[in-house]
Amino acid sequence: MYGEPDLVDLLPAYYCNYMMRSRQNPSIWKTICTHIFVIIITSCICIGIFYYYQNIYLQNHIFPQSEHEELTKTVEYDTPKPSSPPAEAFIDLNNQITKLRKDFDSIKTWRSDINAAITKIEWEQDIKIRHAVTKELDIHSADDVGLLDYAATYSGGSIAEISPETRPYPTHKPLSFFKLVNLDLLSSPDEIIRPCNLPGSCFAFWGSTGSIKIRLGRSIEVGSVTLSHASRLLLGLQGVSSAPKQFAVQGHVSDKDKSGTYLGRFTYNSMGKQHQIFQIEKRHTDHKKFELVTLTILSNYGNEEFTCVYRFRVHERALKQADATLTSKKKPEKEGKCC
Repeated sequence: MYGEPDLVDLLPAYYCNYMMRSRQNPSIWKTICTHIFVIIITSCICIGIFYYYQNIYLQNHIFPQSEHEELTKTVEYDTPKPSSPPAEAFIDLNNQITKLRKDFDSIKTWRSDINAAITKIEWEQDIKIRHAVTKELDIHSADDVGLLDYAATYSGGSIAEISPETRPYPTHKPLSFFKLVNLDLLSSPDEIIRPCNLPGSCFAFWGSTGSIKIRLGRSIEVGSVTLSHASRLLLGLQGVSSAPKQFAVQGHVSDKDKSGTYLGRFTYNSMGKQHQIFQIEKRHTDHKKFELVTLTILSNYGNEEFTCVYRFRVHERALKQADATLTSKKKPEKEGKCC
């Protein structure tokens, strides 16, 4: 009654019966052991297959070894090492922040330098433009070309003579006597040495050829000549038909030098600038100083009735002079009225 309870008293009746039968029939234990062994073997096979799939098959077939290594390197580079202590990670982060601040300061400095360079370029361009505009205004104020004209009246120049074939053309400035008698005045050759290029202020002569001899203010070595016509903006395309086209220049040492020295043959471009400068080659002058210059008009731009010469200038040889203009290939239409 007071002894230890028997094992049979503690187990349920089912297990007791099963144990009683197992003692009577030992083959049941063999069956149980066989089942346990099969389960263990099956588990080992499954574990081996899983290990092979995860570590060998996936690496060789789905992820090649090289890509796997690069991916591993990238992951190792991007991911902080778990073994590194927190203090080192904080130091690395602080260093990266410091580097970013330095880069940002460098960018700000670079931007400031660029803005300063742009401001300097704009300032220099503004100065160049101002100088160019001032220079052009000074040239325009200095008789439009910026060169002293020794044929002009203000320099002492005058018309020496005109050839007999050069017959002045009547101007459209009638002289009226009490509105009873109207007379058309002949064009004066003095117009070509006066500083005026307004429409009508020219020397007009019959035909397309003519010759005018000009006495200079003093004897000079001729370096260039300038031929001018009224602006085509005021005359229109038809108004330039009376402009000279081809012309020649001769120099005379004195009045006794009748034949003169050939200085060149040039072409005035009616579609070019209003004032066109033509250089005289040194081989023609041979360092001679001329007292007179002859302008010979050889053709015009299509007007068969008359030709107009607005201004002819003679300049002394200098170190720098403007280049001669090119010949225009276009021919304007004929015009019936002067200038």
